Amino acid sequence: MKKAVIFDFDGVIADSEGMHLQAFNAAARQAGFPEQVLPTMHDYAGSADADAYARLCLRAGQGVDPDAFASFIALKWERAATLIGEGHVRAYPGTVRLIHAARDRAAIAVCSGARRREIDLMLEALGLAGVFRTIVSADDVPKAKPDPAGYVLTVRRLGLTPRDCVVIEDTDKGIAAAKEAGLKVVAVAHTLQRERLIAADVVMDSTDGLTVVALLA
Repeated sequence: MKKAVIFDFDGVIADSEGMHLQAFNAAARQAGFPEQVLPTMHDYAGSADADAYARLCLRAGQGVDPDAFASFIALKWERAATLIGEGHVRAYPGTVRLIHAARDRAAIAVCSGARRREIDLMLEALGLAGVFRTIVSADDVPKAKPDPAGYVLTVRRLGLTPRDCVVIEDTDKGIAAAKEAGLKVVAVAHTLQRERLIAADVVMDSTDGLTVVALLA
């Protein structure tokens, strides 16, 4: 039996990838990037802001300046906070039920490539503030998924071993990170097609089809 369920956040708990992309591209336009270099959902989903920004600069033929990136992130956060406040983020069907059911039987955690302030604001909007035992965000690790650092830290904070935990992910990068950390992965096809998720141990159409009994087995 598994002792913990680790949830990715955007694309697993929160239907927020569209909001992040909208906020990212709004910041990019405000920063003067041309429309033709802006990312689409296909190449943005599952990306940390730093990685997405580096690709944006590469497409625009310019280097990454740390000060410019800090200003960009401030713009993105301002737009994201407005969108969250306007109700542009919702939970995927079945996810809130699954979180509460898992909490009754195991430790639950979040491991996300998003910034902590964004996660906290969305959890509050979804009525899930204070539910998770630990939350690991982009602010806690030096590298984003597919680097396994986030999952390694999450397991360490839980005081468990990788074999004690199961992960729910929605992107190929997240799956790669969790697998390299030695974790069992259940993928849900919320944001990407199933064909991009085949490295997971199990692939489901959505969290609505998951049960705690199956997850912890």
